[in-house]
Amino acid sequence: VTHSPIEAILEDLLVKYLAPATRQTAQRTVSTPFGQYRPDFFLVDPVTRRLLVLECDGREYHDHVRDAWRDAAMLGCGAVHDLLRIEGKDLKRRPHDVLYLLARLFPTLFLPRALLVLEREASPEAR
Repeated sequence: VTHSPIEAILEDLLVKYLAPATRQTAQRTVSTPFGQYRPDFFLVDPVTRRLLVLECDGREYHDHVRDAWRDAAMLGCGAVHDLLRIEGKDLKRRPHDVLYLLARLFPTLFLPRALLVLEREASPEAR
């Protein structure tokens, strides 16, 4: 379930490049002592079992202070292990760069051939 065009872009790319063993869910509630939050995407690493949250930040809904508080709450209480924020403009203009960098940071989440394919598609700046 996606709620924005930039989330749809990311979801399409994740479906294409994630390893079958990587569990992916969207818009799941995370409870912390400071409140409940609904991040955009959750990926569970099939090897390490670490929980990665991906947040898509569009101009309309992005507030740096609020987002920093949310991130600190989820990471600080151990509800998630890793959290990355991806700007909407990057997903729209350079989607393969975004996925290439994700695959470099979290290679066990992705299909073995994904990094090779994404490296060809990524811009020189991302590589």
